[in-house]
Amino acid sequence: MPQNTIDSIGAAVLDLRQRMDPLDDAFRVLPRPAHVLPAISAGWEADLRSGLDAQEAALASLPSTRQDDPLARAIVARQMEEARLRLDTAFWAIFLTGYDHSPLGRVSGLFPTLPVDCPAARAWFLEALASVGGYLDGCLDASARAASRGRTPLDRSLKQALRDWSALERNQGRDLLPAEVTPDFAAEASALFERHVSPAVARYVGGLEHTWATTRGNDRPGLCHVPGGRADYERLVALHTDRAAAADEIHAYGLAEVARLRDALATLCEMDAQASVEEMLAPRPNEAVNATPADVAAEMCTFLDAARRSFADRFDFDRIGPMRSEAIPAHLSAASPPAYYIPGNDARPGTLMVNHAALVGQPCGAVQAMVFHEAIPGHHLQFEIARSVASPDYRRASWFNSFIEGWGLYCEELAAEEGLYVTRAALRGKIGMELLRAARLIVDTGLHARGWSFEKALACFMDVTGFATARAEREIARYIEYPAQALSYAMGKAWLLRLRADAHKALGRDFDLRRFHGEVLRYGAVPLDAMADQVTASLLLDQARRSTVQ
Repeated sequence: MPQNTIDSIGAAVLDLRQRMDPLDDAFRVLPRPAHVLPAISAGWEADLRSGLDAQEAALASLPSTRQDDPLARAIVARQMEEARLRLDTAFWAIFLTGYDHSPLGRVSGLFPTLPVDCPAARAWFLEALASVGGYLDGCLDASARAASRGRTPLDRSLKQALRDWSALERNQGRDLLPAEVTPDFAAEASALFERHVSPAVARYVGGLEHTWATTRGNDRPGLCHVPGGRADYERLVALHTDRAAAADEIHAYGLAEVARLRDALATLCEMDAQASVEEMLAPRPNEAVNATPADVAAEMCTFLDAARRSFADRFDFDRIGPMRSEAIPAHLSAASPPAYYIPGNDARPGTLMVNHAALVGQPCGAVQAMVFHEAIPGHHLQFEIARSVASPDYRRASWFNSFIEGWGLYCEELAAEEGLYVTRAALRGKIGMELLRAARLIVDTGLHARGWSFEKALACFMDVTGFATARAEREIARYIEYPAQALSYAMGKAWLLRLRADAHKALGRDFDLRRFHGEVLRYGAVPLDAMADQVTASLLLDQARRSTVQ
């Protein structure tokens, strides 16, 4: 029998992760998913748990050696922890609208973004579409089991899910198709939808209406209101923040950040600190705006060019490939952020998805921080460097939110340190994005740890961010159905700034920002708590080697 290695265990865990959720964003970096949507069942769950048990035992019995990679161990261990937590929470049973966990999010949110640019990709798309029926049947059975344990969904989520599934049915599944499909492929997919998917959607919708005769009211949206939910939330907080702090500490940090940022915004706008954030962020008279999608695209290109020039001595841009830009489909724009990034792989480049409906009419410069976050030196650089490293698939498909989203926020802050926000509109946009992330710390913990109502969370969020009601409601709905993920942004940035400060203190005048960035990014996505000692130790070793050579 072949001897276990970290890489063999990692490969086995990768297969378990893909069987659980083949459409997970982490697998975008691989050529194509290895599985289609699962037919969720008690037996399926037991089989996955058995697989995780076996790999955890294998990792525990693996002897440590001097050649051992502690980060590889940490990556595999944390991936198993996340997979087990997904099974324990079974959010596909009680979350009905959220992008990451719910059946609606996995189907309507992801299928339109799947690649269909080659015969193999088109064949897999049809295979995956055919699997939706069994997946929905399994999710409905899981919902019934959850209901028997008192784990019920939010009333407003149920109503929204019923509306969205009905709209999908009325459009005969056309909204599931990527924009670039040919008429022949569209016809084949539509016929498959009619035969296999539509009847399953009808069963699922009917089952939801029957199963959830009792739902949680809007006064009880958080996990703390379902059996075992408070403990689940603390586990999720630890996972999504790389053990940065407990929920109550994060709540307090969010309040302090909001106070700091409000003062900074008031000073920038030369307004009284008691003025509303909405007033402080509002466009000024005669301020130029991006009036068309073409204006938005041109401004983004300008900022990307500026980033490459300004950060040339801070990063290694030679290792990154091209990035393309696509418009978010109109039917998804209302529920989508202003932009998001889809990692590339060996077959296709990374893609910046742009929501023109959210950006047209905004002041010129307001999107600058977003470009640094999503593209360069943010997610595009981050994922491209990870892709350029010759590493096993389980490491290429690592996805740790605190590292990934923390890096995006770190890049926004780095641009401020470099003096790249030269207009008030750009600075307002940057501080506005920081306020959003600070508000998430308060509201997410308020909902799931402190028992806030939807209305209380909404009022707090609107006060902190200045968002209009409709956009704020979408944000709150996201935090309800993706608990603790929203904490990863600000807490990940805090981790990275702390790592940089520690490295700077250890190396003194020999500290080099380009080397620090290279060290942080060269491993791919890694749990930041596992990286804490590794970064400084590697930089000190490099310093010693260079001193010996000199």
